[in-house]
Amino acid sequence: MVAMLASSDLILLVAMPDVPCISATRYALGLLERLEIQPERIGVILNRNARRCEIHTAGRDVLRDCEVLGELPADFDTLQPFTNTGAFLGEANRTSLLLRTLRDLSERVVQRWQ
Repeated sequence: MVAMLASSDLILLVAMPDVPCISATRYALGLLERLEIQPERIGVILNRNARRCEIHTAGRDVLRDCEVLGELPADFDTLQPFTNTGAFLGEANRTSLLLRTLRDLSERVVQRWQ
C-alpha cells in the first residue's frame, strides 16, 4: 500500500466534518507525512457539510497544511432515491446542489493536475 500511495499523483481523503472523523483524518495526514508524501499531493473533501455539523468551514484549519478541495452538501433529497434503488446518480436533476457541487469538485481536481 505504501508503494501505491507513493506513486499516486493525488491522494484524496474524504472526511465527515465531525470531531471523531477530523481526528482520524489528522492521524491519516500525520501518517502520510511520516511516509514523506508531499502535502501538495494530498487533498481533503468534506462530506455532508451542514449547519448541524460539529466543525464548520471556518474550523477546517485543523487539517494542518492540507488543502480542502471541496465540501459536499447534505443534499439528502437528491441522493436518497438513488441510494435506495441503486440507480446512477448522474441521472439526477443536473441543477441539484449535489450534482453541481460534484461537477465543480471534479473540475477543480482535474485543473489542479493539468
